[in-house]
Amino acid sequence: MRVSHLHQFLFSNTFEQSPITNLLSRSSSPVMSASIVLYDFDNRAQPQTCWSYNVWKTRLVLNYKNIPYTTIWTNHTALGSTLAATGLPPKTNGSPYTVPTIRCSDASMVTESAVIAAKLEELHPSPTIHLDESLQAAAEKVNGSIAMPLFAEYMPRLGRDIIPDEALADFRASREKRFGMNLEELQRVKGGEKAWQAARPGIDSMKALLSEHKVDEGPFIRGSQVCYADFLLLALIESFRRVGEDLFERLASQDTSIQRIYDAGKQWLQQDN
Repeated sequence: MRVSHLHQFLFSNTFEQSPITNLLSRSSSPVMSASIVLYDFDNRAQPQTCWSYNVWKTRLVLNYKNIPYTTIWTNHTALGSTLAATGLPPKTNGSPYTVPTIRCSDASMVTESAVIAAKLEELHPSPTIHLDESLQAAAEKVNGSIAMPLFAEYMPRLGRDIIPDEALADFRASREKRFGMNLEELQRVKGGEKAWQAARPGIDSMKALLSEHKVDEGPFIRGSQVCYADFLLLALIESFRRVGEDLFERLASQDTSIQRIYDAGKQWLQQDN
């Protein structure tokens, strides 16, 4: 399966495709004082805390730029009706509604993480997140190469620990249809060491990405300079931590560069609600 389809395949409303072509509403109005509203999936284990890879991409931008925001919590079952009630039209490709979605301080509604990042950079240019499509594509490819083999460990944990009870039946049914087996069987058949061995090339690619573009010895992709591509890597690492501490610890232990970027970026992971 092509990495470009990874998000929709793995997580549907949890991972989403990210073409920078889906800005739903533009406005030239000045930034207003009202907080941005972020739509996110709730967490059964720790209610009203973020676990989603895609939503962490957006939270990292908001937190890094110190943009005030509030969260409306929803779940896989209620997402469509929640966003439809705002007047947001459904998308015609993939899932009709996805998270992250935000209502900006200029009253525009924006969905999909890459589009949201561009919108926030437009509305709040300082500090910049240095948007670079080639680096972002490389980071997404790395993430896919790691996440795709590890879905057999990640997805069963979502079903067992994270997805709220009211959405669990829908979540399990959709994933079991997609994978052709229930989540417990998925973990038994494809999880464990087999999954980690299959993720090895992706982990090596993450190490390479964290070394090949540096201009100094800083912890980020470009060294000391933070860019949005860093947030893509951090979002994956943090999502692993929120879903399974053991997943995080094993990933972070694979190379000092992975632990370094996480340690440097965790200051923007503190606001999770």
